[in-house]
Amino acid sequence: MDWLEKKLAQKDNKKSMMDEYAKFVESREYKYKEVLICEKCGAQIIDKNQKICEECGEKLE
Repeated sequence: MDWLEKKLAQKDNKKSMMDEYAKFVESREYKYKEVLICEKCGAQIIDKNQKICEECGEKLE
């Protein structure tokens, strides 16, 4: 019976870890969905029509 309880606990633990990972991925996709990131300085650009980074002056693609 002990091994059965351990197996069930491992299965529940793995399922909860996968659920947490799915939430993490979903939040990350939502967070960066409408944001561009400058490759040179890492600044976040919200306006998609912006052509030049305000922080470093790098041309955005």
